[in-house]
Amino acid sequence: MGLHRNYMLMTNKNHVLKRTFYALFILGFISGTLGCNSKNENKRLETQAENDSADFSLSTLKNEQATPEVAVLQLTAQHDSLQTFTTAAAAIDLHRILDEAEGQFTIFAPTDQAFLEAGIDINREDTYGDNDKLKNIMLQHVVSQHTNSSTWTDEVMYNTLNSRVITIKIDEDEDYVNEAQILKKDLENEGGTVHIINKVLTPNTNN
Repeated sequence: MGLHRNYMLMTNKNHVLKRTFYALFILGFISGTLGCNSKNENKRLETQAENDSADFSLSTLKNEQATPEVAVLQLTAQHDSLQTFTTAAAAIDLHRILDEAEGQFTIFAPTDQAFLEAGIDINREDTYGDNDKLKNIMLQHVVSQHTNSSTWTDEVMYNTLNSRVITIKIDEDEDYVNEAQILKKDLENEGGTVHIINKVLTPNTNN
């Protein structure tokens, strides 16, 4: 009887240990699953916040009540051929940069085709990888003063917002800024002027 009783006690003890092990295993599995779900949820919320920010920026550019400093960007938002520039402007919060700088601006805006030919693909999920690089490229196209074609003379130069210099050249009936041809000139409103160009102006140490 004593041996039988000891055997029963050991069997019951083993059952308790097994149940404890299974309980701990299940709790660990649930904890890991919840932790993974939490990380995925945090990532989803971060992505949603980025998208919401982009949506806000784009809507700001198209808002009729925008400040004069931002109003010049509305000129790009209104042109079907400048949607890549508009999206890139939203990605770097260009409307905030202009709003803080105040004054009037001149924008030399490359067409969608120009961005494509330069190998720059802009969208909300992939803003050209490095926003600092994109910001430098975008600011290369903005001059912190109002200028239109009536004020241009051959070889006139302007400082850009990324501390570079661009040069307007007049070749017979064609106007150029650096190596880019100006396709459409003098789109103006209270915030400044937009000129549509056929190439992306690439910043470098020589200008």
